Amino acid sequence: MLEGLGADVIVDYKIEDFEKRLGNYDVVLNSQDKNTLEKSLHILKSGRKVISISGPPTPEFASEIGAP
Repeated sequence: MLEGLGADVIVDYKIEDFEKRLGNYDVVLNSQDKNTLEKSLHILKSGRKVISISGPPTPEFASEIGAP
């Protein structure tokens, strides 16, 4: 069904780690926890953006990961 809707890649989060299958993205929208946010950072192109609507990023989190 998802392929029929136009999905390029389908990841079953219950059995797969998305950060091992995905990469080279311009933007990530995070709606999960800090752990998922940290994983999301690894699938971004250098200098691209992550948007989180649930928790971090906070100034402290940005400092921890060396973000500007």
